Amino acid sequence: MKKRFLLGSLLILSALCSYNQYFTVEDIEMGRQTYLSPQKLKNLQWKGYTDKLIYSVEDSIYEINVDNNREKGILSFARLNDVFQKTATDTLKVFPSITMIPDQEFYFFFNSGIYIFNLINKKLSGNYELPVNFDNIALSQNAKYVSYTVDNNIWLQEISGSRIQITNDSLDGITNGQIVYRNEFGTDKGIFWSPVGNHFAFYRRNEREVSEYPILDIDNRVAKSENIRYPMAGMKSEKTEVWVYSIEEHSLVRIQTEGDPEQYHTNLSWSPDAEKIYIQHLNRDQDTMVMKSYRVDTGEMTDVLFTEYDDKYVEPLNPVVFSGKSQGDFFYQSNRNGYNHIYYYNANKDTLERITRGTWEVTEFLGFDTTECYVYFVATKDSPLERHCYRIDRKSDSITRLTANQGTHDVLFNKNMTHFIDKYSNYIVSNKISVCKNNGKVVQELLDSENPVAGYKLGKVEIGTMLAADDNTELYYRLVKPADFDTSLQYPVLIYVYGGPHVQLITNSWMDRIDYFQQYMAQKGFVSFTLDCRGSGNRGRDFEDVIHRQLGVPQLDDHMVGLAFLKSLPYVDTTRIGVHGWSFGGYMTISMMLSFPGSFKVGVAGGPVIDWKYYEIMYGERYMDTPDENPLGYELTNLTNYAKDLKGDLLIIHGAIDPVVVWQHSLVFLQACIENGVYADYFIYPLHEHNVRGKDRVHLTTLISEYFLERL
Repeated sequence: MKKRFLLGSLLILSALCSYNQYFTVEDIEMGRQTYLSPQKLKNLQWKGYTDKLIYSVEDSIYEINVDNNREKGILSFARLNDVFQKTATDTLKVFPSITMIPDQEFYFFFNSGIYIFNLINKKLSGNYELPVNFDNIALSQNAKYVSYTVDNNIWLQEISGSRIQITNDSLDGITNGQIVYRNEFGTDKGIFWSPVGNHFAFYRRNEREVSEYPILDIDNRVAKSENIRYPMAGMKSEKTEVWVYSIEEHSLVRIQTEGDPEQYHTNLSWSPDAEKIYIQHLNRDQDTMVMKSYRVDTGEMTDVLFTEYDDKYVEPLNPVVFSGKSQGDFFYQSNRNGYNHIYYYNANKDTLERITRGTWEVTEFLGFDTTECYVYFVATKDSPLERHCYRIDRKSDSITRLTANQGTHDVLFNKNMTHFIDKYSNYIVSNKISVCKNNGKVVQELLDSENPVAGYKLGKVEIGTMLAADDNTELYYRLVKPADFDTSLQYPVLIYVYGGPHVQLITNSWMDRIDYFQQYMAQKGFVSFTLDCRGSGNRGRDFEDVIHRQLGVPQLDDHMVGLAFLKSLPYVDTTRIGVHGWSFGGYMTISMMLSFPGSFKVGVAGGPVIDWKYYEIMYGERYMDTPDENPLGYELTNLTNYAKDLKGDLLIIHGAIDPVVVWQHSLVFLQACIENGVYADYFIYPLHEHNVRGKDRVHLTTLISEYFLERL
């Protein structure tokens, strides 16, 4: 198998070396998804509950038995297409993305249908023909049923069978089965199937009291306003209920989540026997979380298990994972002791046992072996810049690191927790994939991708540390020097900034080293600088919550330390420093230019927050409380108050139909500039939301890079 992929690597490298050594904008925006991307194994996954894994290439699906390392082809693309054409009367152009259903079947999406293929008899065993306007699709674990939404209601369909409508709400502002809370609190779906596939739970959302916000649709001859519900901080919020549908009973039951109707019902979990639902209740103030369980058949609450409180905020992000040995016991993640760690809830004792501990973060809970003696997880234990797989022995509390190579590891265990797939990269390795035993021993190497940018001239990348503005906290930074660096010259600097919660920009990973835009600018003669300041992700609770009620202020202080560092470098031209960021980074870009006028010659701010009172409730009130509770904090961080201090060239970019940072943010800032007699450049993408995606990114990147090139 390695020979097959090595040949592909050599062809790519040959092509790269025959071209110019310098990136084009098309390279860094379109090529990084194809010919400049490290090689991957498509459809790599475990084959159900077996110790076999599969992957696909253009011509076939291959199976590897990790017990003996034997590999064989199990389905050709030609055979799949032949069977597919007879059923769907259409042709697959490439091997589709597939998902295994237990051991011998997989499903894939095509147009408005779902198709299930049996690997034993090499036939389609079923399919779902869905309406063209379906959304929020969710399959039962055995794929016998599929639920989805059409407009604001839920439908249920049996494999190769008829569909029935489950909800029938027609009032504007009432939705069923959709993602709620604007994707906060780990919420990424609105329908939750039970483990045995006989029920599903779903959110019913009432936004009728939430303000309607106009989004401009210019596709009509006379442009029209299409309203969305947007709950701004301090205003009326959405109300949610949790309902359960029983397939056998054809009945709906409301889970009796009493209390404040504007509380958040987060991280729904089914008990293994599908008789209970567990919900993490978070109050609107977001300082108290209560774990409760409910009976599915009646909706009645059965237990209040425990409570978490923090005087700043509590942010539940992960559903519980149930024990396979003890009924009612489960594993739970929390940062209640300063860092995100794993706990074990003992139902009989009504206690939370702390499993992992230390001044580092568990970033992913992977599971446990059949004895539940060993618990597996990914963490920052050895370095905040890396991700490694570990296991802890619950009897001795000893932790073993299972991934040997330095870098950022992405780990996928099989169902039996006997083996795992390890995908990793670092500043040297672009993508390496191996199969390992659960003790970390490498069984087989599947892929070692060559350097996809070997034919290009790159700037040198350095990682370093500095102390934050508090003179106590260590921060990491990345510095990219120009591709043709000369110590006798002075260069312009481009600072890329984000700085908001949950985001970490600097890691020991390939994509961190090959930041395509920064390397493009390095080829144009720029120094690039990035700093993970306080408030950013994966460094613990205290590192983040320093921003509470003053969102952006500690980050600003830290970036001024970074600016002082840059000015101390002999090869930096201190008169030519620019700053660029998007979303929270757009907010920081403008804030930095206004707070330290004259320090930055040029700035480009994309989709910027300007005034936090215009931002949504879930995120905004977590970090800032409401405008009535924290008027000084909102006033301090309102950038329109400082528009008069703008010095230098500032380009603001916004998507006209942005539903996240609504257009009003940048418009009110422009008005403040007008009122204060200062000038900013402005560019709108009329058909884009919070970011510019697809082919128009070439236009966006050209716009940004040319703005810096002309002015720096």
